[in-house]
Amino acid sequence: MKIVLSALISAGTLFFTTVASIASPYVVTINQDGGHLVATGSGSIDVTGLQHFSGLKFPTVGAEEGTIITGPHANTTANIYYPVSLNGPTWFGPGSDEYRSLAGSGSIVGLEIDFNPNSAELILPAGYISDTPLSSSADFGLITFASLDIKPGTFTWTWGSRPDQSFTVEIGSVSAVPEPSTWAMMLLGFLGLGWIAYRRPNQIEVA
Repeated sequence: MKIVLSALISAGTLFFTTVASIASPYVVTINQDGGHLVATGSGSIDVTGLQHFSGLKFPTVGAEEGTIITGPHANTTANIYYPVSLNGPTWFGPGSDEYRSLAGSGSIVGLEIDFNPNSAELILPAGYISDTPLSSSADFGLITFASLDIKPGTFTWTWGSRPDQSFTVEIGSVSAVPEPSTWAMMLLGFLGLGWIAYRRPNQIEVA
């Protein structure tokens, strides 16, 4: 029994480690929170082969130009990757107004399409190392989806075939996809149930 338990634990640990190491695509969610428009992003980005220069960026959102930048509420020095040729839509809504954030946190992260997916800008923290996990947020204040004229839905841009060579914007209610760590915990739970089911017949026989 100890051998079986040890094997189950080892299998679960190996699965957890393997899943956790898989690159997680970068996703920004934009939602209404207490009347405020709030954007929150996390994931990693593969910048292999992309050229960049250094510049200042401020968290901004604009639907028609396909702009979403999150991070500290300040002009922040960033790596600006340009030009990045994207596969994806030209915008995430027809609204022509751009709004700056009122507050924010985490790293400066964003995408600026500026009407041309073939020469877009990818904004990342200064000194960013490819595939490093990122997290970022921005509060754009008392504006709504309607006033910004953005369209609820999922918008994804890619520039390569790897999972983390993409940038996704999820606007409004979008079904959540379990994180890799969630799948790992679920597996460990199933392994535990399997162990309980295995022990019960043996306990009955001994009794």
